[in-house]
Amino acid sequence: MNASGLRENCGIVLVGLLPWVSGAVADVSGGEAARAPAVNAGSRIKVELFVMAHCPYGMRAEAALAPTVEAFGESIDFRLHFIAQEAGEEPEPAGPIRPLMPLRSRSESCESSAVSGSGPFLSLHGDAEVEEGVRQVVMMDLYPDRFYDYILDRNENMASPDWQTSATRAGIDAERVAEIASGTKGETLFRENIRRANQLGVRASPTLYVNGVEVKGGIETQGLARRICGLDSLAGPCASVPVCGTDRDCVSPGRVGVCVNPGKPAASCRFSNPVVFRMTVLNDTQCDLCDPALFVRSTRELFPGVDVQTLNVHSRRGRKLVDRFQVDRVPAFILGVDFEKTARFRRFANAVYPIRGSYMPRPVLVPVSRLMGRKADPGRMDFFFSGASPATVRVAGDLQSWLDAVDAPERLRLQPMGQHENTFPGLCVRQIYPDRYRAFAMCVFRGASKRGGKESYAACLRQQEIDVERIGRCIEADGAALAARSRVSARRAGIDPSMSPSLLLDGRFVVTSRMLPQARDLFYRLNPELLDRDKAYMENRKR
Repeated sequence: MNASGLRENCGIVLVGLLPWVSGAVADVSGGEAARAPAVNAGSRIKVELFVMAHCPYGMRAEAALAPTVEAFGESIDFRLHFIAQEAGEEPEPAGPIRPLMPLRSRSESCESSAVSGSGPFLSLHGDAEVEEGVRQVVMMDLYPDRFYDYILDRNENMASPDWQTSATRAGIDAERVAEIASGTKGETLFRENIRRANQLGVRASPTLYVNGVEVKGGIETQGLARRICGLDSLAGPCASVPVCGTDRDCVSPGRVGVCVNPGKPAASCRFSNPVVFRMTVLNDTQCDLCDPALFVRSTRELFPGVDVQTLNVHSRRGRKLVDRFQVDRVPAFILGVDFEKTARFRRFANAVYPIRGSYMPRPVLVPVSRLMGRKADPGRMDFFFSGASPATVRVAGDLQSWLDAVDAPERLRLQPMGQHENTFPGLCVRQIYPDRYRAFAMCVFRGASKRGGKESYAACLRQQEIDVERIGRCIEADGAALAARSRVSARRAGIDPSMSPSLLLDGRFVVTSRMLPQARDLFYRLNPELLDRDKAYMENRKR
């Protein structure tokens, strides 16, 4: 790989299972074992990364691990595997969309049992993802020293069908790759590549294995380096790897570890005893999607002194707490006042808000919740966003691709939340040309996903035959008022502007950013009759 290209990605971090904040990276280090003797000396450490080519979290993992893979070089045996399956191995009942598995408390990953494809392989994101995966395994075979450069470049513009430009930048013969990828050799190489993931039962992208052991949690640059150094302190640049990069690197049985000067040469671990505090979980036992397990588990890991008590919102005490703490959704979490005495309180102070002598986490931290007192609107999806951030662009593209594939674009309603002046054009288009707003917004999203910057609003206005001057007058006269009105509307729907992007399913289930990759599964769990309809449509289209 090209070292200069990889160094640009050194600061990228992929957060793991923890729903609290992005600074809480799950355990990918050796903890106190990071400076252990060279127990693995004399043999190369095997590092395996399992991804889906079109999964945004897989792409971020590839970027995050690139500096470590480059730095350790021949000290490790790095393998990249794709997550897909052969069409003939699809379990019953057959069809392009498989039955759903129970919802798992996993975030920051692409994981679904609903795979699709029209060729010999099936994948979560369909044929385009399979085709990209086949090309990449061909590059691994032909250009083992350059394929990673291609991947990093390609990931910046994965929405574009133009993969050849990235290949050229990496010094790869695109024509030769295309020829092999379209033949039997490409198919054989991909089949061999995905076998490892299927043998291990890996379904979540990204998943990391080191020496055959799955690394639980998130993936970040120095974390993998510390894991490697824990196995062989003499490998590569271990002497210069900081002791800790996050609190999760500071492990001592029965104690709470805080990383001081994280990621720096002077990094060190500071330990203290756990502080006991009560966390009351309010939930509705009749709500299948209201799963508090992810938040409870991460709270136990970060704050081992927590005492968890669960109450049904319909119980006498539960109803009193709903009124006292103004609870509008479940599950809800009430943290006792002693939470502020914990070693990590200051790090998470912005993630909670004080109320009646206690604390509650902000709604954006709860992966899936149900708004109370709302009537169901089956089959409806409202996508709330502010601006064209990378996360918004990816999610909007995935939703549109899925709904277009099943001929149901009307299910999705775009709900912009005006935060800045750059949202005013879209709000004016929605106000004056409501029937053209979706196409305009998707045009802007496509432009934002392209290398080199956004496609101009003016170009998208012209594409939809919208009067540019009229939109300009609206922006000047009504832009600020429309933005304020959109924020009020979002809050009434149960969505705070800080929750961008997020999804409201059936008019009452809020899905925040960390669980958006599961949106399709969640939608079908709420609307099983639409799953049957979509399966039938896909099967008929293949005939």
